[in-house]
Amino acid sequence: MIEAFKRMKKENGYFVYADREYVLIQQAYLDDYRTEPCYRAMCICPSDLPDEDGFYPVYVAIWDIREGYSPYMQEDMACDWENPREIIIDRGGYRPIIKRK
Repeated sequence: MIEAFKRMKKENGYFVYADREYVLIQQAYLDDYRTEPCYRAMCICPSDLPDEDGFYPVYVAIWDIREGYSPYMQEDMACDWENPREIIIDRGGYRPIIKRK
C-alpha cells in the first residue's frame, strides 16, 4: 500500500489541506465546474482508514484558475497547485489502493 501511495505522489502530485495530506490519483484536468472554469482531480488521504473491503474514500480537489492565465501558457502556471479552493467527497464511492489477499 505504501508503494502505491509513493507511486501516485510521484506521478500525480500531492498537497496538504487543513493539516491533512492528499495524494492525487489522477492528473488535474480543466473543467467547467458550476459554469466557472477550474481544475479538478480525484485524490485520497493516506491517513484515512480503508473500509472492510480495502477501499479508501475518494475526494475531489478543486483549484481556481489564476487571474491572467492563458491557455497558451504552461499548465503548471494555471493554478496555485499547493492551495486548492476546496476538497469535496466524491459521491461516486471508494477506490481500491491494493487488493486484499
